[in-house]
Amino acid sequence: MKKLFFLFSISLILLVSCTTSKVKSFVDKNYDIPIGFDQHKPDVKYGVVNDVSYFSKTTNSNRPAKIILPPNYDKNKKYPTLYLLHGLGGNENDWFGGNPDQIISNLLHEGKSK
Repeated sequence: MKKLFFLFSISLILLVSCTTSKVKSFVDKNYDIPIGFDQHKPDVKYGVVNDVSYFSKTTNSNRPAKIILPPNYDKNKKYPTLYLLHGLGGNENDWFGGNPDQIISNLLHEGKSK
């Protein structure tokens, strides 16, 4: 029931943020969230989402995960890392309802991220 309420709450927040031009940030009340920040844009080159697995000592099993690689990824280059961790009962797909791959690529395109 908690998971259903959480998903409903997130869906409502995303719906409002995608349809309102003056949505405020939860962190900074003076910051307007740009419309389309999480949407696919035709002039942006997007990265690749890879499905991987790793061995967890905690669960003693292989666990699935997703990795978002930036456009023009070079395996010989070092990149900053952002970990998006799901909560209890979630899985590796939970964050992808919020389009993190598109948000990251849009920020890279705009020069607002490395």
